[in-house]
Amino acid sequence: MFLKNNLHPAAASASGGTSRPSFRDGMTYSVGNSEAEEFNSFNNHAGSSAKRPAGGNRPGGKKQKFVVDKRVLIIGIAAAAAVLLLIALIIGAALFSSKDITYENNTYIAYTDGDGKYHVAVNGTVLDHEFLGNVVVTPAADNSFAYVEDDGGDNGTIIYLIKGKKLEELTPTTASIQGLAVAKASLVPAVIVDEGDSFRLYIDGTDQTVVKKQSRDPENFQISADASTIAYNALSKDEDGATRRLYIWQDGSSEQIRSSAVPMAISNSGDYVFAANTKTDGTTSLYVITTKDMEPNPVDKSTGFDVAQPIQMNRKGNEILFCTTNGETSSTYYYHFKKNGEGESVRLRDRVLLPISPDPEVSILDTFVGAYLSVVEADGSMGAMYYLNKEL
Repeated sequence: MFLKNNLHPAAASASGGTSRPSFRDGMTYSVGNSEAEEFNSFNNHAGSSAKRPAGGNRPGGKKQKFVVDKRVLIIGIAAAAAVLLLIALIIGAALFSSKDITYENNTYIAYTDGDGKYHVAVNGTVLDHEFLGNVVVTPAADNSFAYVEDDGGDNGTIIYLIKGKKLEELTPTTASIQGLAVAKASLVPAVIVDEGDSFRLYIDGTDQTVVKKQSRDPENFQISADASTIAYNALSKDEDGATRRLYIWQDGSSEQIRSSAVPMAISNSGDYVFAANTKTDGTTSLYVITTKDMEPNPVDKSTGFDVAQPIQMNRKGNEILFCTTNGETSSTYYYHFKKNGEGESVRLRDRVLLPISPDPEVSILDTFVGAYLSVVEADGSMGAMYYLNKEL
């Protein structure tokens, strides 16, 4: 359950500006009877000595003096200390390890020279390649690679891939059309390309058809970060030919979902598809579809979902931040999807909020619990900052 005050303002400095508290200040820990206490208990017991009968009575009633070899004692104490240190390191790693996705130390820049020709630099080194048209560079979510789109190809746009300092074509020039990428995976090199008569997926040096057009008018493509799952809308093959349905593609084939919802986002590993459905009265709500069973589940309190505001997801995709709108009021909700197909939404604030990691090296948070949330002002600037607190 959430604490009553689950959204807390960040600490204010004396000058009136906002200062960020420690990351752990934004979280409530419940560590009663925890591994840490177990460790302390173990440590205390290890430091105590077992009681022995005074004088060490032996059979026959004679007292035997107990002598300890100091070298053995020193070695024993050192061994025990080493074991305790190892246990402490293991427990510390378990308590404070992070599953956040972090940035790799790469930079990608596209620029034009005095003649208007485009060049691309990677980590300060200009690539030795002549681009033919306008160039757009899109880094991966973790900066491990980047897409380069050059619209000067003979048949259309050529899409390149940068890994390290190597530039290679992701869409081969032998293709009939080097079309515009309609969706790009953000953690592995993979793109969906419109090639005139079909939409094709290019990944790992191979390509395959996702859907052929054939008067079905596919659109609204979304792809998971690992490229395992694709969602799109298309005219149904099984109905009157005028009904637009939601399709989910996995393992080389598409499955029709009996819904006209528009895909809005897919979790990184393709387990969850979030889609918006608009009713005849004009109200829009959000649904989550688990690709394990392809069952749509309504997202709690999502009536009035604002399709103009992107869904923010954690690493796994079972936590999201979404916005609703009611007249001129926009509200941000935190939603946690559970394994049993149910989820809970909590309204955080009647403003648009964006998550910000306290660690600048983090690209995608493992959880929004303890994350900083910044108000997005009308002009797009960042305003007041809060952090999300939850009883663990």
